[in-house]
Amino acid sequence: NRYPGGMPGCGAVAGILASCERQGVWHGLAGDDAELKGNLAPLGDLSTKQVALLNRAGVNVFMRMLGSSLLRGNVTFAGPTAVASQWQSLSTHRTAAFILRSIERYTQWVFKAPRTVELATMLDRQVWIFLSRLQQRHALAGKNAEQAFFVRTGPVGPAGSDHAITLRIGFALRRASEFLVFDFHYKGEGMTTDVVPVL
Repeated sequence: NRYPGGMPGCGAVAGILASCERQGVWHGLAGDDAELKGNLAPLGDLSTKQVALLNRAGVNVFMRMLGSSLLRGNVTFAGPTAVASQWQSLSTHRTAAFILRSIERYTQWVFKAPRTVELATMLDRQVWIFLSRLQQRHALAGKNAEQAFFVRTGPVGPAGSDHAITLRIGFALRRASEFLVFDFHYKGEGMTTDVVPVL
């Protein structure tokens, strides 16, 4: 849908998501966060059945409800044919992207740190604390840390070597102990991030 003044629906959704992220919310859209503000409103009305059909196709829509326009749906274009069903969820996508971006950004210090035996421990601890805070904010599934995430760091090569350090993390976004697993490889001055297939 388009809005008065020519604003496309995707712009409104982007603004809602950006507002949530500024508030530190990546794992859902609730209440006022999902409501159109000001004089913005959809040009047309959709029935509950039409909303359900669009959601199944991976489309989130605005629906007029009780005098306001709310974003309905938590889906992505991955749709029902996605290999992993959790990638059908917008909140899952957003949370996973936030975790990966944060680790890639805030662990850059590894490249300048001395290659000591403590390096792996320091990296492990930083990422563990970060994921623990997300678990405490209910962004991860699981009643305790063991069910919500894990962190493992590979051995560090000798000082002056170009040996890669590997950080492996897993985190559960929908069900306890159902982990998405990623490897971060720190080698030289570059980092690569790989998805680890879960058997």
